Amino acid sequence: MRIASLFCGGGGSSQGYKQEGGDVVAAFDFEEIALATYKANHSAKAYCMDVAADKGKIIEILTSAKIDLLDASPPCQGFSTANTKRNAKDERNTLPFDTLDIIEAVNPNHVIIENVTGMLKFPMRNIAIKINARLKNLGYSVSVGIVDGRDLGMPQKRARTYFVASKTMQPKLTRLPKIKPQTIKDALKGVNPSEHKPLGKEQSLFFDSWRPGEDLGDARERAGKSRAFFNYVKLDQHSQCPTIVKGNKFVHWSERRKMSLQELKVLMTFPHDYKLIGTYQQQCDRLGNAVAPTMAQHILRLFNAT
Repeated sequence: MRIASLFCGGGGSSQGYKQEGGDVVAAFDFEEIALATYKANHSAKAYCMDVAADKGKIIEILTSAKIDLLDASPPCQGFSTANTKRNAKDERNTLPFDTLDIIEAVNPNHVIIENVTGMLKFPMRNIAIKINARLKNLGYSVSVGIVDGRDLGMPQKRARTYFVASKTMQPKLTRLPKIKPQTIKDALKGVNPSEHKPLGKEQSLFFDSWRPGEDLGDARERAGKSRAFFNYVKLDQHSQCPTIVKGNKFVHWSERRKMSLQELKVLMTFPHDYKLIGTYQQQCDRLGNAVAPTMAQHILRLFNAT
């Protein structure tokens, strides 16, 4: 199956599709640093283009590529429930509709659109309804829902909205398997933490009273302090990691350090040898913004198995 990826980022979805036997032939992103990671791991032609501004050029390239499936993961900050200032007029919220314009022009047999769960919640739900209706008007059979990586065996809670659509079959998200999730401990067996960051003063001060699975705000609150630093979490090795987002706020359960990028990469289900390019913060951003390869692999399997 010939695949193209819009908003490809560092290549998480392409990695998953490759693992499932997909042939990713073209990828697009507007961030050069994201494409540097993509090019270090994938052979597909990668273009630095803006889906809104360069729509015509992208349509030309994809028409020539004769793709079977178009994948898109529009930037999610406008939809994310972590964005307390999110609103339906955020300019990033138009990118799914630019994607739909490209889908209409290129007319691939299959479509995958991935985003955060906030897309299905008020006040963003109307956008999801419009996307669903437009895909159906274009002749696609559509399945929409929330998929959690834990249900696919991931050692991480990672819930995402998926639209899977086809003109030649009926892919159903309900056909995804239910796999027992790995624990953090099992996932990280044999992983060398390599370069890791030490804890800051505040994290070190409360480390001994900070229980695995808690955020730092919980430990501070027990000590009669404010719930500051609540975005730092001490991982519970016997459970799954909370959702990995931009920045590294995860602390080891017994060692006085942050989790290493190598460990976070494995918790995101990237191969051990997957290359991340850029500064420490840029590499953290690549992981936090990525589509988990395991999730992409299972989603593509819906089209291969139907």
